[in-house]
Amino acid sequence: MPSRCIVPGCTGNYDNGPRVRVYSFPSNEILKKKWLKAIPRSNFKLTKASKVCELHFKDEDIEMETSAYDPSSGKKISAPLSRSRLTKEAIPSLFPGCPEYLSYQEQNRESPYDKKIRLQNQQLHLALQESMKTKSEEEAKYMFSTYANFLKCLETQQIPLFWSIIRKEDETLFIHINTQAAPVIEASVVLKYDLSVSAFIGNAAIKSCKERNFPVIVGDIRNLQKILDGVQSLLIPVAQK
Repeated sequence: MPSRCIVPGCTGNYDNGPRVRVYSFPSNEILKKKWLKAIPRSNFKLTKASKVCELHFKDEDIEMETSAYDPSSGKKISAPLSRSRLTKEAIPSLFPGCPEYLSYQEQNRESPYDKKIRLQNQQLHLALQESMKTKSEEEAKYMFSTYANFLKCLETQQIPLFWSIIRKEDETLFIHINTQAAPVIEASVVLKYDLSVSAFIGNAAIKSCKERNFPVIVGDIRNLQKILDGVQSLLIPVAQK
C-alpha cells in the first residue's frame, strides 16, 4: 500500500484521494528543519514512515530524468529516472488543501518587532510613492511637447511685465519695447511652432546667452523663463548708458 501524505488536508494516497508519488524527509538536518517549518502541521512527530507527496512541490523541485557527461563523445546524455526524485534544495511550498488555521503563514507569524518594521517600511514606501506622484504632477505643469501644449502651459505661468507677449498660430513672441521716445523693440525672444527658441537684441540675433546657444529647443517653461531672464540681463548695461 503506498504511503500516505502527512500534510493536513491532503488526501494523497488515501482511499478517497489521488494516487501520488511521495518523498521521504531529507537526512540533512538543516533541510529537514526547513521542511518541518514549512509544513503547516503543529505537534507533529516525525518518523521514518512520514512522507510528503508531489502535490506540495513545484515542478522545478522534481527531477524526472538524470544526465551525465560522456567523455568519449563529449556530449551530455540524459535518461529518464525509474523513480522521480527531488532536487537537493527542494522544500514543500504548495498546500492547497490546508486548513487556514494551520497555514504556513500562521506557523511563521512575525514578531511584534518585525511587524513594526514591516509596517514602517510600508508607510515609507507609500509616502515615497505619493511624493513621486506629487512631484510628477508638479513637473507636468511646466512640461510641453507640442506648440499647443506650450500655449496651454503659458496660460498658467506668470511672465515678468518686462515682456509683452504676442501669440500667433505658428509662433509666440516675447518683446521688450522701449517707450521713452519713439517705441523701439530693444529685445525679443521667439518660440516657433517646432519649439525652437531664438533671441535678439534689436535686429541682431544673439548667438549665445547664459551658456545656451541659439536657436535651442525647449520643452520646459522654466527653461524659457531662464532664457527671458538672461536676455533681460543683457539690456541692463544698455539701460544704464
